[in-house]
Amino acid sequence: MSNSYRNGELITSDVATDRALLYGDGVFTTLVIKDGKGLFIEEHFQRLLKDCHQLKINNPPLNDIKNSFASIIKNINQGIVRISVSRSSGERGYLCVNPIPVFWISTSQWPAHIETFRASGINVRYCQQRLSQNSTLAGIKHCNRLEQVLARNEWQSDDYQEGLMLDTADQVIEGTMSNLFLVKNNQLITPNLTLSGVEGIMRQKIIEIAKFENIDVKVTTILVDDLNAADAAFVTNSVIGIWPINRIDNHCFVQNPLIKKLQQSLNKFI
Repeated sequence: MSNSYRNGELITSDVATDRALLYGDGVFTTLVIKDGKGLFIEEHFQRLLKDCHQLKINNPPLNDIKNSFASIIKNINQGIVRISVSRSSGERGYLCVNPIPVFWISTSQWPAHIETFRASGINVRYCQQRLSQNSTLAGIKHCNRLEQVLARNEWQSDDYQEGLMLDTADQVIEGTMSNLFLVKNNQLITPNLTLSGVEGIMRQKIIEIAKFENIDVKVTTILVDDLNAADAAFVTNSVIGIWPINRIDNHCFVQNPLIKKLQQSLNKFI
């Protein structure tokens, strides 16, 4: 029999043996509640299923997740919800025999600064921490976020609102919590995420909106020099929507009408 303790006290539940906690062996998605409804909720559910499949987490309890989600958000008008799926809870060790997936749902209040930075834009820095390349884990939102944690803790001041992360091959991949887009000659350019990074729900929505607006989108390798040569840049995720970038370290951008157009189109959905 194994025992687990927190702050010296015995834990009798299976929380301390959850594989997402012990090994990062799980996936999650974060979404916005607005007017009592989850935005792009089906896309988030499908992303959970896809990411579970990629990690070979069998039979995640999607119907139970949906029912619990609907019950939990009944009294939430606006806020943020995170849904996590763990491979299982059980005894220690990397091998997991006959796993039964479990899920967690947590809620947070809506941050007041979200709309502020949508309008004013943000300042960004390059992070020293690199993203590793791993085609098996690339694209999915797994529970091991140590690279992002280390990167985000490189600064504590309010001078920067986000940090950009490169991979070990010097390619610019994403922000610590966001996906990246460049604007160049009225074309959108976003990093290729086949070896690292997270394929965010909002990233896909921006690509869909751009195509609907007849804006060309290119998915390719991006280097620091490409950012310096861009007309504009912005970051995006399901919570922040679109945040224009005013400055990356000492490199400044001017306001760009294409970003404003994308924000206006996105506002129809959020």
